[in-house]
Amino acid sequence: MQPRGWTAAEADDSVGLLTFETTMSWGSWSGITAPLSFTESTPYRWRVSGTGKQNVRGHQLGALDLGEPDQTVRQAIETMAELASQAR
Repeated sequence: MQPRGWTAAEADDSVGLLTFETTMSWGSWSGITAPLSFTESTPYRWRVSGTGKQNVRGHQLGALDLGEPDQTVRQAIETMAELASQAR
């Protein structure tokens, strides 16, 4: 997710999980955390799904959910699909 400036926070290939974080968002100074789940539907074909949440860290009292976490997950999945199609 480097093209967007996102950081991979955790990866576990044994369960097909990749968690990434943004640094900042409109709804939260602490950004968004989004775990993505990968399930192989057929050989070499993967179904990716995920959820996102606004981070609340430090002295931040709350975060507004303006739909940005879900949009960030969609962008991540679209970016991965784009990168995968370029690799063929």
